[in-house]
Amino acid sequence: MVTLRKLITNNYNLAISSTFIGFCFWYFLGSMRQIEIHLNVPLSFYGEQLEKYLLDAPESITIFLKGFRKDFYNLQLKSLAIHHNADALHLGANTLSVSAKDLFLPDEIKLVNYKPSNIVVVVKNNNTN
Repeated sequence: MVTLRKLITNNYNLAISSTFIGFCFWYFLGSMRQIEIHLNVPLSFYGEQLEKYLLDAPESITIFLKGFRKDFYNLQLKSLAIHHNADALHLGANTLSVSAKDLFLPDEIKLVNYKPSNIVVVVKNNNTN
């Protein structure tokens, strides 16, 4: 009984066990916290009509994402881009809105906001023959 009490109250054992317990609390509580990040992502277009038109659009958009830290670990942030169908555009000025499906985000990560809030794309005829 005396050796058990000495074993428990030994400073070395207390230091190791408190470090381990503290790390476990930090890991579990840290992974459950939602974080918000902002990224600059490129704006890209696809579609059959893309070669017929000249597009004047911003190069990149700043997006704000919110989600759990563990979900961001699984997401490849460098490969994110806004994909928009150019076939839905008409000649002249077009205002685009960005959604999570344009970024191909998983359901766990939410798109909070993006800048500029009014994305204007000007479509012109391609006069090269």
